[in-house]
Amino acid sequence: MQRQLNLVFAGELEDPLLSGLYVVHVHAPAGGSTLVVELVTEDAQRVPLPRLLARLAAARPRLRAEIAQAISRKRTPWLEFRVAPSRAPDVTDTREEVDRETQQE
Repeated sequence: MQRQLNLVFAGELEDPLLSGLYVVHVHAPAGGSTLVVELVTEDAQRVPLPRLLARLAAARPRLRAEIAQAISRKRTPWLEFRVAPSRAPDVTDTREEVDRETQQE
């Protein structure tokens, strides 16, 4: 799921604000009706967090559709977003890998 969501953020969403996001972790808390999507942003200084969360909320249906394709469950989980204001140390290398995969498709 993490890989699929990163591909969506890297180019399938037509929102330049969201293209600066990278999914670092996806996990399901107890109960399984929600997936927590942890992201980091390259634009932490430029984009206010409330604005970023509003854009993520608007993209939630599209992201849930991508999750639905990736899993075989009766119901697609709700997505909860957590955004870190700084980049993880290994994001650049992995982001470049996702970019290469996107260009090849």
